[in-house]
Amino acid sequence: MSINGRMRREEIILGLDLAGSPQNMSGYAELNLLNHTITWGAIYEDNEILNLVRKLKPIILAIDAPLSLPRRGYMRDVDRLMHKLHFPVLPPRFRGMEMLTRRAMMLVSKFPKDIEIIEVHPTSTLRALEQRYRVRGLHEIFKMLALSPLKDSFNRHERDAILSAITGYFFYMERSLIVLGVEGEIVLPW
Repeated sequence: MSINGRMRREEIILGLDLAGSPQNMSGYAELNLLNHTITWGAIYEDNEILNLVRKLKPIILAIDAPLSLPRRGYMRDVDRLMHKLHFPVLPPRFRGMEMLTRRAMMLVSKFPKDIEIIEVHPTSTLRALEQRYRVRGLHEIFKMLALSPLKDSFNRHERDAILSAITGYFFYMERSLIVLGVEGEIVLPW
């Protein structure tokens, strides 16, 4: 395939379940839009994450971490909106979350500017898909989306990264609900 005479790069959506510390495991999931496959793995250090993003050049990077801090207090307006929609999220200034939020903000500032970055919440993604499409678990979601997984098993961080990538897929397909506040936005599949 070519666009404007150039070979089209593989279109990748990358899901990232970011840990608060580089010493702890982060999960990532790579969803390839051209061959409808998805694979995943574990990653730790900031440089590993930055190198992965530069190598894959995703069109969408869906991050399971708050990407902003509240102006006042411990909760952003978007977090309150999520709670009103019955999608409880942990606020960025909640114990342990501030370190995660600051790491996410630092990494986002270093990612290439041509990548669309969205904030997601995998638990809310799973709940939204269960309610809207009556699917249970990742294997049913893979089947519904005609995705071929390239692995058989996953840990909880990889699972959340997979759900993040799936949220990115719904966003790409313009089938998402964007919960928008002044202090941030969170994307849900719809």
